[in-house]
Amino acid sequence: MKRRKLFLGAIAAALYVLLIVLLPIVEGASADATIRSIPQALWYGLTTLTTVGYGDLVPVTTAGRIIGVVFQLMSLGVLALLVGAFVPLILGRFIPSVKLRLARSKDWFVFPQTTDAALTLARSIYAEDGDRTVILCGEDRHKASAPDDLPVISTPLDPEAIVKLKGDGHVSVFCMDVSGAENERLAHELGDCACEVYCMTEHEPDHMPDRRHCFDPCDCCARLYWRKFPFRSAGEKIVFIGDGKYAEALLAFGLELNVNASEMHTHYHVFGDYANFRRDHHRLEAFLSVNAEDPRQDCLFFSEEPWNACPDVLSKASRIILCGDTESDTIEKLMELKRYFPVTCPVHAKLSQPFDGVCCFGSTEELFSPELVIGSGLNETAIRMHEMYRSSTKGHTPAWAELSSFTRRSNIASAEHLRVKVRILLGEDAIHEEPLTKEICQRAYAVFTSADEDARERYRRIEHERWMRFHSMNNWTYAEKRDNAARRHPLLVPYDILSREDQLKNDYAWELLKEI
Repeated sequence: MKRRKLFLGAIAAALYVLLIVLLPIVEGASADATIRSIPQALWYGLTTLTTVGYGDLVPVTTAGRIIGVVFQLMSLGVLALLVGAFVPLILGRFIPSVKLRLARSKDWFVFPQTTDAALTLARSIYAEDGDRTVILCGEDRHKASAPDDLPVISTPLDPEAIVKLKGDGHVSVFCMDVSGAENERLAHELGDCACEVYCMTEHEPDHMPDRRHCFDPCDCCARLYWRKFPFRSAGEKIVFIGDGKYAEALLAFGLELNVNASEMHTHYHVFGDYANFRRDHHRLEAFLSVNAEDPRQDCLFFSEEPWNACPDVLSKASRIILCGDTESDTIEKLMELKRYFPVTCPVHAKLSQPFDGVCCFGSTEELFSPELVIGSGLNETAIRMHEMYRSSTKGHTPAWAELSSFTRRSNIASAEHLRVKVRILLGEDAIHEEPLTKEICQRAYAVFTSADEDARERYRRIEHERWMRFHSMNNWTYAEKRDNAARRHPLLVPYDILSREDQLKNDYAWELLKEI
């Protein structure tokens, strides 16, 4: 359609020029002619085009008048063509460019895609600070209507052009298409641009540029859930109903975070298709009892029966988590659970809308928040922890940007576990969803330093167990010599087998509370 318009416009322009050239030629044969030159013909054409018609120049010959009739008939179409060409150009490029130049002093947050997730994040970013500039960009983006509740600048400029227009200053680009591959492609194109790039994808490359960040909505959901509904006490019996990527992420995060070195161990009972989860995490038996009771460790049961065929399991649950890849499936199971089973424990469900008697989590507004997507607080804590460790090794450890994706994730997992450590030290209700503050961390550190040796041993065991779980979940195994490529480590042994020196190293993770 666009090429067709350009073609018709080119024909009309050529015909218009031809008539302007012909008009003084055919009029020149008459002694009474007032149009004898191309400039005069052009003036006549313009007055006809704009329907002004001053009458100072008019054709007097028959051929000239025929050309004049053609001018008059063409004028409306040519005028519409010119208006149609220049108005979108002014509205789509010129005015947005002026607005962007006027907003150069502000931080820019750029969204090449206008998916529900992208618009939700854009609203949250603007709500945090109304002085920020939110930009919807990309080809034909100016033709799409911006949300009424979100002040934005819409422009057809691509992200790279916007970054260049900004010059120096803070620009964040969010690649949030429904396709992870498309997001990775766009993030790769922006690799050399002076901007922060946030890419929504399940895949994180082993080595990323300093200013590129990846986030997975499933991981965001799991992190959100365990912050909102933290592990309360040892001996919990947690039931998962539903499967899919979100449910698997919830289970994986729970196994990694919920570590308590006590005699009361946690039971996880999952209903659904977790065959792929078991294949991806084939080292679960290294720290769990799988499908068998064991009073010495946590137990994980993968049920082959439907959830509604096991009422005894439901009746003994400390909490029930319903999570499917579609909300309709979650609601269907939730209504069935409420209708037919006498459940007395809390029921949690991944739902966007409130549901009577249910603790809901994982709405679009919760998942695509600046804290979970940008994760500045968590990432800064992880980087700070790594730099502290690096300084203790006198620089022999690689800098953050040089770390592999696994090591970065390991540091982020350690930073996330600080919340659990604070609850262990100060009590289960010490923190909820709020960010860790300096005051809370210092109070927790004071409890740690005043603890007797038995308590300190318990804390060391907890940290070693957490570290072991994270590595085992990522399929690391024991070897006498460390080999990162083969995922082998000499410390992947029970705490009691460690040397005393290695046992005492676990104090470091708790002592970080003093510095964070």
